[in-house]
Amino acid sequence: MFGLVTALTLALLATPDPTGLPSTPVPEAVSDARIMTSIRQAIAGTETGKVLAVLAPSFPNDYAALEQQMLARARAATLDPVAINEMGAAFASNIMARHMDRVVQASTTDLVALSSVRLDLIKALQQGHAAACHEFVEAGLSPVRIAELGVDGSRSLERLSQAVIGIIARPPGVTPHPEPATEAWEAIGRRYADMGGNPVWIAALFGDRNYSGQSHADRCANAVLWETAVSEATPEVRAYYISALYVVPPAPAAP
Repeated sequence: MFGLVTALTLALLATPDPTGLPSTPVPEAVSDARIMTSIRQAIAGTETGKVLAVLAPSFPNDYAALEQQMLARARAATLDPVAINEMGAAFASNIMARHMDRVVQASTTDLVALSSVRLDLIKALQQGHAAACHEFVEAGLSPVRIAELGVDGSRSLERLSQAVIGIIARPPGVTPHPEPATEAWEAIGRRYADMGGNPVWIAALFGDRNYSGQSHADRCANAVLWETAVSEATPEVRAYYISALYVVPPAPAAP
């Protein structure tokens, strides 16, 4: 989840500067409605604006609070392009962190679509970002690895973030995704092996989180093979696999 939030933040902070924002304190005589109209027009069509447009209808109270914050900063002439993008990124990141359970509860159709975006991301990272490619599958991207990607390299990760946001913006579902039978996982394992997958890597994926064998390129290649094998499974298996990746671990008990 951290990788998704960070990629989204990077993308929004790279949004082209909005125009039409107040550069001097706004007189009290200017109505709030007029100021908000200017702000909305300024961010419409930007990456920040697109994300907010998706989330605002589903989280109206949160979005209203965000607009009040923007309004206050606009009146004080501190709502510059950087600030508006930072506020948008913080808003979206907060919504994602609070409502990731909606991904776990999403429909099979939505989760299968999400799994396809995930596979596209891994294949994209394979082209020049092999370390990020395998790390994403093995344990999730670390802050250091994301920083290495830079803004341009995070675009594919951003697309996954956008797909997750699309699911979170929908009403929460109640779809159960029961764990598939052992035979389903065995079939995926055989397909992985048939494509040339390394049994040592797959064993480490489900066991040794400190595994450091093989080159980045080889580990990335195995990650692509594994995710490809999963993508060829039934929709129900794919949905369970993706939903399980978004289960938020319970908070540690208080001492």
